[in-house]
This record gives sequence, structure tokens and C-alpha cells, in this order.
Amino acid sequence: MTATVAAASSGTDLTARQEWARYWPAMFACMCGMLLSGLPTYAFGLFIEPMQQAYGWNRSEISAALMFEAVLAVFAFPLVGRLVDRFGVRKVALLGTLLNGALLGLIGLINNGAIAVWWLSWALFTIGFAMVNPTVWAKAISRRFRAAQGMAIGVLMCGAVLATLTIPSLARWSIDAYGWRWAFLIVGMTPSLVAFLAVLAFIRDEELPTAATTAAEPVAAVQPGYAFAQAIRSPAVIKLLLSVLLTMSIVVGSLVHMVPMLGERGLDHAAAAAAISIYGIGSIATKLVCGWISDRGGSRWLGALTFGATAPACAILLLTHGNFVMAATALVFFGIAAGAVLQLSAFLTIRYAGLRAFGQVYGLAAGLMAISGGVGPLLAGAIFDLTGNYTALMLVGLPVAAVTMLMMATLGPYPQFEAEPSAA
Repeated sequence: MTATVAAASSGTDLTARQEWARYWPAMFACMCGMLLSGLPTYAFGLFIEPMQQAYGWNRSEISAALMFEAVLAVFAFPLVGRLVDRFGVRKVALLGTLLNGALLGLIGLINNGAIAVWWLSWALFTIGFAMVNPTVWAKAISRRFRAAQGMAIGVLMCGAVLATLTIPSLARWSIDAYGWRWAFLIVGMTPSLVAFLAVLAFIRDEELPTAATTAAEPVAAVQPGYAFAQAIRSPAVIKLLLSVLLTMSIVVGSLVHMVPMLGERGLDHAAAAAAISIYGIGSIATKLVCGWISDRGGSRWLGALTFGATAPACAILLLTHGNFVMAATALVFFGIAAGAVLQLSAFLTIRYAGLRAFGQVYGLAAGLMAISGGVGPLLAGAIFDLTGNYTALMLVGLPVAAVTMLMMATLGPYPQFEAEPSAA
């Protein structure tokens, strides 16, 4: 299906070019919001040593906070998705951006040396973090872009790269200049305020191309698609969610342990770090390529190929012995898998579940990605502790990739949704 045909079939006469011309300010705001989704990942590591020095905690105690956050995210993300489905993106995002920054800042102000307070403060932060998770921004973009929907989602997901370019530097400067307590507030509020102002200026529900709603009518009532209960019973949606969890568990588990993993494969830390930087290039390129292909009808077979990219990645790592090119190639394949999961999980959720409960369904997918961030590294660490190396992790990755490829290849045809579905 071409971009123009997609536009016509979706009930709007805008072409892809016209959509970009009209909605690029909303894309800018959503990319600012996507930056916030990288705050825990890219800021957390900078605070590990200061917390050790301040309270004498070991690294496993400090890092356990992210596991609390990941577990709670599985429940919080779909709940926020339901709020977005019902009340729209603008209201949730305006509140969420402020809460996200304030609750991250609170972590530095309330910790007193008790590890339980540290864990609780990160659990509390999940409330704000859930309100700026990728579900919120994907919902905003998917309702504005129809003809260029696949590419728009791909561009949106590249917004997370902004976090890698800004958050570590901001955290390092803040800690050096003001100490770790105030650094939490600076790192939390600075990007959050930028996102808040961008949403305030550029995200307006009245610009949506679908029918307007009354004050008493939920936003979800006029959107095509399944209700949440219907969607999570759909075999295609179940396969998609399981594929997201399995693929990201292998990818994240491998990435977190990649430096020592490449070390046992004969690469020094400098070479390992250089190889890991290749991962980002593969991820960004895949998001954009998947977006372009998705808009032209190839998303179903594309999912089987890209989610399964963990197979060649694991196989190449098993054969890598001091060869930088092979290590970098493996990281490219990991980047392909991760980039595809982020772009295609959102795009295929729209295709197989519709927009009516998109926030809840994709919120569940995002929650599973969060849980993979806790499960994957834990699995990799346990395998190393039991065997003394990471070989078994790569061996596990091969059949997991085969299973995900099979599930993605058998999603089936897209269901047809009525323009205004009846209440479930």
C-alpha cells in the first residue's frame, strides 16, 4: 500500500508530505517527551559511585531499585495507556512531564542512608515515569500521521537517542557542580520542563483528523479498533507481546553485559566500547527503514526478519575471538532487533488492535520492555555465575530467536475495524 492510498483509506485526504508539514511541531514535542523515557537508563549509572561513597551500599543493592521500577511499570504503563485512550495525550502529558521531573528530584532530597528508602523512592518515581513512557507519545503520533504512520513512529522512536547525547553529560556536570542530591533535581526537571513547554505549545487534541468528541464522550469512543479485553485475547496481539518480551530480554541482557562478554572474547575495554557504539547506528537505521517499509505494506514479514536478528548476533558472538569487525557486526544485528521492536511493536499494535485501546495495549508492550530490562540482565548474570562465561546466554538466544521469528511470521492478516466501534 502506498502512502497516498493509506491516507485515503484512513479517512483523511492528507498525503505523507502534507502530514509532515502540518504535524511536525507535534513530532518535535513528542521527541522531547521520548527523551524523558531514557532518564533512568542513562542517568542512573552516574549516581552509582556517589551513592556508594555516601552510604556504603554495594552495587547490587543500588541497582535493585531499577528492578522495582521495572516490575511496577508492567502495571503502571497500561494504566496510563487507558488514561490516554480516555482523556487524550495533552492532559496526561502535561501532568506527567512535571511529575516525572519532580519525583526524580525527590529521590535526591529524601534519601537518608536507608536502602529501603532508596528502593521506595524509585518505586514512587515510576508514577511520573509511566506518564511519559513511549505509549503516550506513540499515541499522539499515530493519531496524527496516517499516510506516513510507519515512518513517523520510526522517527519518534529515534527521539530516545537524544537521551544518550544529553542526559549523561547533564548528570555528570550536575554532580560535579552541585553534588548528587541537587543533581537529581537538575537532571529530572531540566528536560521535563522542556518537554512540558513543548507539549503545552504543540500538542492540541483539536488538531486531530478524526471526529471531535464532546466533554462527556471518551476520546476512545470514536476510534477504530478492539476494546482492551478483545485485543489481549487476539492471537496476533498475544504473539506480538510475547515476541517483544523474548527479544528485548536477550538484547538488553546481552547489552548490559557486553563489555565483559567481549572481554572474554578477546577484546579490551576500548574496543568493546567502540563496538557497542555501533549498536546505536543499527538501531536508528532500522527504525527509519522499518518505518519506510511499513508504510508500503511490508511490516508483517519485516517483523519476522528483524525480531529474529538476535540469532545471527548470538551466532557471530559465539564465533568471535578477538575480532573487532565480527563483534561490531553482532552489535549491528542486536541494534536491528532492538530498533525493530520499538518501531514495529507500535505500528503492529495499531494494525492488529486498532487505536481504540492503543494506549493500554502498547502500554502493556512497553511494560514488557521494561520488565525485560530487569529480567534480561539478571538472566545473563545468573548464567555467568553458574557457568563462569556467557556462552550459554548466546546458546539460549538462538532458539529464542527462532521462536520469535515463527510467532511474528504467523501473525496473520490485519483485521478490519469499523470507523466507530460499538462499546464492548
